[in-house]
Amino acid sequence: MFVLGCVEEFEPKTEVQSQSALVVDGLLTDELKRHRVLLTRTFRFEDEFPELETGAFVRIMDGQAAEHAFEEIEPGVYLSASEWAAQANEAYVLQITTSDGNEYRSATVITPPRVPIADLRAERMVDDVGTEGVGIFLDNISDLSDPTYFRYEFEETYKIIAPKWDPFKLVVVRYEPCFPNPFEVDIQPWEDERRVCFASLVSNKLIQTSSVGLERSAIENFQAHFISSENYIISHRYSINLTQYSQTQDAFSFYERLGDFSSSDNVFSQIQPGFFDGNIMAVNDPTEKVLGYFEVASVDSKR
Repeated sequence: MFVLGCVEEFEPKTEVQSQSALVVDGLLTDELKRHRVLLTRTFRFEDEFPELETGAFVRIMDGQAAEHAFEEIEPGVYLSASEWAAQANEAYVLQITTSDGNEYRSATVITPPRVPIADLRAERMVDDVGTEGVGIFLDNISDLSDPTYFRYEFEETYKIIAPKWDPFKLVVVRYEPCFPNPFEVDIQPWEDERRVCFASLVSNKLIQTSSVGLERSAIENFQAHFISSENYIISHRYSINLTQYSQTQDAFSFYERLGDFSSSDNVFSQIQPGFFDGNIMAVNDPTEKVLGYFEVASVDSKR
């Protein structure tokens, strides 16, 4: 009974030889800036971090056959060599050549029309589970005849005032370990501001909506965020900067599947892990699996 009662530590490991697949994360927008492409490799269950894809040659070709080169600023992170912006209704293709000579190419992506945010507001509300708080809602303006698709990110900044704070600190002025009282301390004020500070958080979940099924292509009264009244970040001062990405239908579908693939609301119908492809393919071997997506989006933001 004593032997059977022992607990043995279990360390999961990958039983089969895993394949190293390229993972591409590329976003091109109509903002004038240096655009970024991230390249990594898939990694095994027991590995802590992914392998970074270094030494690759990355470029974006537009519909006029102009080449926009990228340079590796740190392992796996590639920035465009200069600042530029995607043009409306222009076609773009991402091309990658890895250090071992393998070539990868994205599907042709056309820049979707830019849809401006008309209004961003905060409203006191109670959510579906009865929690009181503040909802962040938005409306946008669109007169397009086709359905529109959007993805959102935000950064929230807030003020912190320490509730239990003392303007003085204890400073050791003498330490003699051989004495009965080895420490002698002095009370001194803080030289710098320690009670008030500011912090920022970025969104960490997929937020999407579309006008499919609506009478108009514009979005009205969409709740992009909710903050519980118990959350300390709205105690004193709060600001949110919301970024709206106008997407293509294919990009919207990819991120929607990615969100469904990554989570499940029902423990009895969990998502089984597996492979789903994006819009990147291997030129040398069309059967090679490539993960990730190259997206071209139009951007608007409002604070």
